[in-house]
Amino acid sequence: MPPDYDGSAPVLETDRAPAQPAGQPGLRRVPAWLARMLGIERRGAPRWQPQSGLVQVGGVLLKVADVSATGLRIQGYRGSLSPQDRFALTLYLADATGRLELEAEAIVGWRSGDKLGAAFYGLSREDRVRLEAFLAAVDGT
Repeated sequence: MPPDYDGSAPVLETDRAPAQPAGQPGLRRVPAWLARMLGIERRGAPRWQPQSGLVQVGGVLLKVADVSATGLRIQGYRGSLSPQDRFALTLYLADATGRLELEAEAIVGWRSGDKLGAAFYGLSREDRVRLEAFLAAVDGT
């Protein structure tokens, strides 16, 4: 149930969507163009823009534009990956606080020119904890 549900409206239960009070619209995602115009961050996890972040995809080293606990944005990709393709990667991040290297599987979320956004798909629990700890350290939290 939504946290602000007061119990006054009947609840519709379906196997396709979470329970929603009748007559109340579900939360909708802000369109990308509106989010950019208003400066709204649509990602659920904060992102970090490394000064020296690299990712190896198919034997090619590419620049990491930004990274979060759930995925990354890559610049300079000229290969044939398309949205929903899975691929293996090796991520190399460095900052004054330390270094991180990890191997993972990712899935392409979007592609535009030589830029590519991917979500981590096959990141082990241990590597996810290491990534989150590294990102927290560079963020200062």
